[in-house]
Amino acid sequence: MPAWDFAIIVQDAACFEMGIEDFVLSHYRRTSGQNLKDFDFWRRCIALLQLPDPGVWVDGYKALGASDITPDEVRANHTASVERLLSEG
Repeated sequence: MPAWDFAIIVQDAACFEMGIEDFVLSHYRRTSGQNLKDFDFWRRCIALLQLPDPGVWVDGYKALGASDITPDEVRANHTASVERLLSEG
């Protein structure tokens, strides 16, 4: 299910302030000739899975070479991304 996979990538990136959604979606459309079915639904599901505390994932991301972001910054970024998702309807 490509939409699920892409939703994970985009939502995880949002927690680290990497606004890659437009690039990912346009690249997928360009290379596949299709839209990601139900992407917005799956993106919201992924955002819920990151609760209750997305900040606990920071150590794992640092082990993968992520920046020096703090758990509080991840929490704030997650909150901002969820607010954007909810405002989009």
